[in-house]
Amino acid sequence: MRVVELSLRNYRQFEELDLELPARVIGVVGPNGSGKSTLMESIAVGLYGIDAARTKKDQIRTNGVLTDCELRMIFEHGGSTYEVRRSIRGRNHATDAELFVGSLQLASGVSDVDAEIAGLLRMDRQVFRASVFAEQKQLDAFSDVTAGKRKEMVLRLLGIRPVDDARKAARKEGIEARKQAEQLSGVAADVTELSAVIKATKDLATEAAKSERSAGADLKSAAAASEAATSAFEAADVARQQAETLTVRIAGSERELAGLQAHRDELSLRSEAIAGAAELLSALEAELASLAGTGALLEAARRYAAKADESAALARQLEKLPASDLHGAIAALELASAAADDARTRSSSAATTAEHLAEAARQAAERLTRAKEADPAEPCPTCGRPMGKDFKEYLAHSKEEAAATKTNSTAAARASKDSAAAFARADAELQRATAAGREAERSDHDRTALQTRLEALAVEIETLTGPFQGQAPDIRALAEQ
Repeated sequence: MRVVELSLRNYRQFEELDLELPARVIGVVGPNGSGKSTLMESIAVGLYGIDAARTKKDQIRTNGVLTDCELRMIFEHGGSTYEVRRSIRGRNHATDAELFVGSLQLASGVSDVDAEIAGLLRMDRQVFRASVFAEQKQLDAFSDVTAGKRKEMVLRLLGIRPVDDARKAARKEGIEARKQAEQLSGVAADVTELSAVIKATKDLATEAAKSERSAGADLKSAAAASEAATSAFEAADVARQQAETLTVRIAGSERELAGLQAHRDELSLRSEAIAGAAELLSALEAELASLAGTGALLEAARRYAAKADESAALARQLEKLPASDLHGAIAALELASAAADDARTRSSSAATTAEHLAEAARQAAERLTRAKEADPAEPCPTCGRPMGKDFKEYLAHSKEEAAATKTNSTAAARASKDSAAAFARADAELQRATAAGREAERSDHDRTALQTRLEALAVEIETLTGPFQGQAPDIRALAEQ
């Protein structure tokens, strides 16, 4: 079983509390009296009713008898989601309960809900407290009970109580059979008839003993199955932790692989440029070997000049490119995205809270209106008893409640508006960071392409200076020749 949501109204320290519990280990910290034990108690009360509380039901409500105490808990069990609701109402502290699975109501009324939950969890309140739920200073509750009581709790928890009951019944039948045999053996009657009865009784005792041994074996098998299930759960939990660790490592490896692939692509482009230059060099060497006279050299010099001009133009173009920080832009984009997600979550939560408090303020205003219109001589709309001298207290409480909920609603609406504005700013910043990231990526791509082409041209130019002893050729002097 896992608790998913917990809502409290007018429950001890908490006038109003709504919690959503994630599927992981949760720690509750706070000073003494802040309500840590109350939170733990409310879970047990939600499952097993007011009898699971630390005090009597008339000491649970925060604001006295004029305000109802309500507890709502959603929990998951066996692949299904359940919702239990409990309440304390009126001067007599009347209790009520309902249990739902999805939109279907499973049980209504305190006794039916208690029985349904005990059957669903396969444990009553005492077994629940001693096995999976420990209140403050009660961690040794299981060890404090007698050995027989612990055994009974384990049998009920494992669902093998019927086996133990069968064993006890078999033992009882065996004892009774032995007593009958002893009584019959002392009776002065027909020896033959008494012998037959004694033999039949002993046979019955033998069968009862066999049943007892069989039930004991079944009990041992069930205990072994429980130990095996516990070991399997522990192994599954270790496997889950290992899977989470592997998931984190895989994500890191995927990011590293993406970086290596980008570097490989860059090296591939450079390798292709160098291979092209090498092929050009081989062709030029063959061409130069076949050249004869100044005309061939002049043509080579002109090709050199063309490559040199192209290289100079690309160098100027490279210098004009704006400086870009691709890694910085990506980091800024990730930060902006995280900030936008957080702002979106806060805005949504604030809007939900504002709607809830606005509805609470509306309901409080309606109650105040009804209180103002009520006749002191008429029965109380909550408990049905004449209000009499309590009417003024009831009216004052309604006014205080309406004022407090209105103040809370106004503050929540303001907070929702501020959260929405913060989300709008974060989203705008995310858009700017996205545009900057795209611009940085485009600039980095252009710069890499220009650098690759300049490196290839440098190789070609160096090759073209071969016939001129590695120096730049003088085209004018060659033309005059």
